[in-house]
Amino acid sequence: MYRQKVIILRSKAFVFPFEKPLDQFIFGGETLLERLKRQLTHAGIEFTLDEKSTDQETRIEANFVASDSFWKFFSKGEVPENIECTYNSVLTNLHSLLQTQRVPFGFGSGLLKQEDLLTVHSGLPRAIYGGEHFVCRFPSVFFQPIQNWVELIKASSLVGREKTSESILKFRPWVGQKLLDRIVQHPVLSSKFNKIGRHSRIHPTSRLEGCQVGDHVEIGPYCYLRASVIGHRVTIREHSSIKASVIGSGCFLASADLFNTYLGDGCSIFTSMLHNSCLGDNCFIGGASGFSDFNAMASSIRLSATQELNLQESKTQATQKVSEPFLGSAVGEGSFIGAGLIFQSGLAIPARTKILNGEMISKLGSAAGKIYVSHNGRLTSLPQSFLRQGEANA
Repeated sequence: MYRQKVIILRSKAFVFPFEKPLDQFIFGGETLLERLKRQLTHAGIEFTLDEKSTDQETRIEANFVASDSFWKFFSKGEVPENIECTYNSVLTNLHSLLQTQRVPFGFGSGLLKQEDLLTVHSGLPRAIYGGEHFVCRFPSVFFQPIQNWVELIKASSLVGREKTSESILKFRPWVGQKLLDRIVQHPVLSSKFNKIGRHSRIHPTSRLEGCQVGDHVEIGPYCYLRASVIGHRVTIREHSSIKASVIGSGCFLASADLFNTYLGDGCSIFTSMLHNSCLGDNCFIGGASGFSDFNAMASSIRLSATQELNLQESKTQATQKVSEPFLGSAVGEGSFIGAGLIFQSGLAIPARTKILNGEMISKLGSAAGKIYVSHNGRLTSLPQSFLRQGEANA
């Protein structure tokens, strides 16, 4: 058992385009800081919140996401100094090697090995993504540092898949791996891995696999949810699909397809598809708007890291290359995205940004039965004979 006291440091880091500190991001009804405290308590590791420490104490900053299994290794003294914990990207090519990340605090020397408990083929279209054999992996243990919004997406997806991984680890000592794989992917048996909150209503035609659902959640007919965490008081309308995602409390989704996406609290989603994106609290995404999660330019995706959004002169934006095969965008807190807008892959939209499409109508006459044509947001009145002439020509 690990006997040293752990000092938890409040993370003062900010991830652009978001305005709140990193340790206040919510995953499954708890902040990163609350999650870390819960995991340490469950693992029997003594800790305190303080800004001071001695050489005999270990300092941990709440700027990462780790699995419960990671802390079990830690509490047993099996995680030594300069840990290298392998972790998966959310979607990884079958032929690519796993990445490694060095844990930013030390306890000895050694390597914490990761095992793939389950792999599920993603079914992504090769014509768009230019790859093949992409799979979603369910790791036995993970440690994901968060230094930018792309890593925030990875962290949220790992948290979404954590429930399924925990269930596999729980039953594997008594069930063979082949039988366990069949159980996990069986439509009825896999529903036993769900954790459903109080007073939640799930339509009988909807299917959930390895999900954590909060209290007072409503899920409409013919929805499919897999490996996702749903907060409290969330409404998910019919025919929605949510996979490997984290949905904050108080969100509303109107028949949406979400994959590998993080939604903060109080978001309203009226667009049909959000992939590989992250949205801060209280964002609104209008119908038919979206983020180009594939790379239409057939070149390296560049991650927007600017502190100011400049739609006129994109060359002024500070960017960095990322190794992801496809990527959406990040939207800061309190932003409003109008209908019919598409954003380039890797773009970060600052908090409280309001973007309206070119056909937003702000003024309209009071007379009934009028005929208008819109252009650049302006309405031009047409005579009634315009339609009658069109009918005559038809």
